[in-house]
Amino acid sequence: MADSVTTVAELLQRAGYATAAFGKWGLGPVGSEGDPNKQGFDRFYGYNCQALAHRYYPDHLWDNNQKVVLTGNENLRQAKEYAPDLIQKQALAFLDSRKSGQPFFLFLPYILPHAELLVPDDSLFRHYKGKFAEKPYAGANYGPDAKTGGYTSQAYPRATFAAMVARLDLYVGQVIAKLKAKGLDKNTLVIFTSDNGPHIEGGADPTFFNSSGGFRGVKRDLYEGGIREPFLARWPVSLSPVAETISLVLSGICYPPSPN
Repeated sequence: MADSVTTVAELLQRAGYATAAFGKWGLGPVGSEGDPNKQGFDRFYGYNCQALAHRYYPDHLWDNNQKVVLTGNENLRQAKEYAPDLIQKQALAFLDSRKSGQPFFLFLPYILPHAELLVPDDSLFRHYKGKFAEKPYAGANYGPDAKTGGYTSQAYPRATFAAMVARLDLYVGQVIAKLKAKGLDKNTLVIFTSDNGPHIEGGADPTFFNSSGGFRGVKRDLYEGGIREPFLARWPVSLSPVAETISLVLSGICYPPSPN
């Protein structure tokens, strides 16, 4: 991303907001003009590479310009340190550090569920394991010959996908709970959205879960199924009147107010 591009983070940073991004960044490597720290973010933690973000147990992440080596993953030889959990921990710590009266902008580009279907073998995964007929996926496994790109094999792709969505739901719930605990939930606009329709890489089966909601197409298609995406906004006090007006307009009961 060029220096000439103005991001929402830069605008809010200039207005006195503390800004942070935790998750996936693919708009410029560390030190380049597209570095998140040069695009309006005071703090970044996560993946700074599209290919690196294909792996859930990568060999490293980035904390601003500091490389964080995940020794437990032994350069993709093992799968011990689950990056999304590490990133979520940093995001919640950022919220914990917020003080009353200090505005902030928190960008959370989660990668759940992305092309690689993989979660820790915990209660979330075990809840779904065995509940679906499975079509095992053969991919590029972790081990001595593992590469940054590619997606691991998965014996339970459907159960894993369901567990990944449940994990994302857990993460969002943790963010909302943290805002409530800090007394910030009513004065914070929370937006949840996606960047594309469902994917088919790594053994994913959007047809099985009706992930396109009945529309034709998936990620990279220009059909409705490829470009329609979820969008939710939560701001209890400020959004209620707006939401009511939108609802009435869509139902044909009234017209939007005149711009004049």
